[in-house]
Amino acid sequence: MTEYIKKHYRLILLSVIAALVCFGYQAFNTNIRIDTEELINHPGSTLGWLTIGRFGLVLLKRILGLGVHKAVKSGILMLLFFILGGNVLTYGCYYFSGKKDEKPYWIFTLLYMTSNIWSFQFYFSMQQAEIALAMLLVAVTGFWMCDICFLEEYKENRSAKNLCKTVLSVAFLVIALGTYQALAAYYITVCTMFFLLIFWQVNGKRKKWGLRIVFLAVHFGVAYLIYKMIADIWFMAAGDYMEGQSNWGILPVAECIKNVLRVVKNQLLTVGPRNFSFYVIGILLAFFAIWAVWNKKAEIGCTGFGIFTAGMLFMLITPFLMTIYAGAMLVTRTQLALPVAAAFLAMFGVMTLKERQASVAQSERSEQDRKVCHKLQMISNAVVLLVIVTAGGQVCYNIRMHSADQVRYEQDALLADQITDALKREIPGVDAEGDPVDKKVVFIGYRQPQLNSWNRRTEMYGWSFFEWDYTREHPAGATHRIAGFLEAHNGVHLDDGYSEEMEYKAAALSEDMPVFPADGAIRTEDDMVIVKLSEITERPAVDWW
Repeated sequence: MTEYIKKHYRLILLSVIAALVCFGYQAFNTNIRIDTEELINHPGSTLGWLTIGRFGLVLLKRILGLGVHKAVKSGILMLLFFILGGNVLTYGCYYFSGKKDEKPYWIFTLLYMTSNIWSFQFYFSMQQAEIALAMLLVAVTGFWMCDICFLEEYKENRSAKNLCKTVLSVAFLVIALGTYQALAAYYITVCTMFFLLIFWQVNGKRKKWGLRIVFLAVHFGVAYLIYKMIADIWFMAAGDYMEGQSNWGILPVAECIKNVLRVVKNQLLTVGPRNFSFYVIGILLAFFAIWAVWNKKAEIGCTGFGIFTAGMLFMLITPFLMTIYAGAMLVTRTQLALPVAAAFLAMFGVMTLKERQASVAQSERSEQDRKVCHKLQMISNAVVLLVIVTAGGQVCYNIRMHSADQVRYEQDALLADQITDALKREIPGVDAEGDPVDKKVVFIGYRQPQLNSWNRRTEMYGWSFFEWDYTREHPAGATHRIAGFLEAHNGVHLDDGYSEEMEYKAAALSEDMPVFPADGAIRTEDDMVIVKLSEITERPAVDWW
C-alpha cells in the first residue's frame, strides 16, 4: 500500500479533486432537504430505520455521533469515507492487475468518483456519512475476500490472519447491509470486478475456480442470513426496505418483466439521470475483451474462456440486479452497482485494447499488422476521449442538480417565512412562536420552485417541500412536509394531524379563497386553519427519466 501511494499519489489527488468538485458544495451546504427535517425536529430518533431493517445505520450514526443532525460534520465525514472507499477500489484494481504501474487506473477513479448516482444517494444529509462508511466497509470486504479466494492457495487460506479477515468481513457485510440493503448489489459488483481482473492477470491459470467462487458466495450468504436474523428477530423488523420495494407477487409477472425491460431500454438509450454513464460504450468494450480472451483460448482452455465470458456477462447484468430483484423501476439512489460497472468496463476496455495493440506490435510481420495496430491505437484514444467527455458531463450534471436544490431551498425558506409572518399577523390564538393554539393546520394545493433551464430538476433535486406528496386526490398531501420544514427552518410548530374529513372540508372551503399571499388565503374554520397555496389541479409532470 505504501508503495502504491508513493507511485500513484496523483490518482489519490484526482479522487480528492473529483469528490470535492462534485460533492463538496453538497457536503458543506446546510440547506434542509427532504427527510432531513425529521432528524432536525426529532434529534436522537431512529426515524423508523429499525422497522425496515437498517439497524446498521442506527449503529453507525451512534458511533459517529450524528444522532443529532450536524450537517457540516456529516458532510466532512461523507467526503472522507467516500474518498477512502474510492481509493480502496482503485488500489484493488492496481493490486489484482499484478501491480502494473502502466495500467489506466485513472479511468476507473475518474468515472467512479464523478458518477451522478452518488449525488442522489448523498442527497439525504441525515445519512450520507453512514452510507459512505458502509460503502467503505464493503470495498474493504470485497478486497479481502477476493484476495483470500482467488490469489492465494487454499492451504494458505487456513492461516489465522485470513481467518480473522474472513470473520471480520462477515461483520462488515452485516453492518453494511443493515445500513443500506442495496449495498448487496454493490458488493457483488465489486467482487465481480476484482475476479475479472485476477482472471485476466493470471491468464486463467488457477485451479478450482468454481470452488473458489462458491466459497465467496457462501461467505456472502452467511453474512446475509445473519443480517436477516438480527433484523427480523432482534429488532422485529416488519420487513426490510428492499422487500417493500419488490413488485413480484404483487403485480402480474408480465408487468414486472415489462418494468425490467424498460429500465434496460432506458439504460441502453441513456435516457434519464441514472443512465448518463459510460455503461453503453462499456458493453462494446466488454465484448471486445471476450473476443480477446477467445484469441487466447489455446492458453486458458475452453473452461477458462467460459468462466471469463460468464463473469463478463454477469458484470453487464449487475447494474440491473436491483431492478430484477424488485421487478420495478427503482429510485436512482439504489443503483449503486452502476458506477462500479461503468468505471470498470471503461478501464478494462482500455487495458485490453492496449494489450492487444502491444501483442500485435510484437508480432508485426506485415502491412496488415501495422494497420491493425494503428486502428487499435485510434480506438483506444477515442475511448479515452469519451471517458473524459463522460466524466465532464457527470460533473456538470452533479453541479446542475446541486444548484437547482439550492434555488429550491432559498425559495422554500422565503415562502416559509412569509407563511409564518402571516399566521402571526392574521390568525387569532397564535402564540409568540407563531404556533396556532389547539388548531389543526391544513395546506391546500402546492407550490413549485421557479427554476431556469440550467437548474436540473430530477427525482429529489429541485422538488419543494410545498409540493411533496401533493396529489389532486389528496390536495392537503403536502401538509406534513410543510409543517416539518417550517419547524426545522424557523422553529414554528404546527399541528398537522388533520383527519380525512377535515381535508375534504378544507378543500371545499378553499374553492372560494384566493391563493397565498393574497389577503384571505389563510382562513380559520372551527378547529382548523386553512392555507391555500394553489388551486386544486393536476401537478405538471416532470419527465426526469
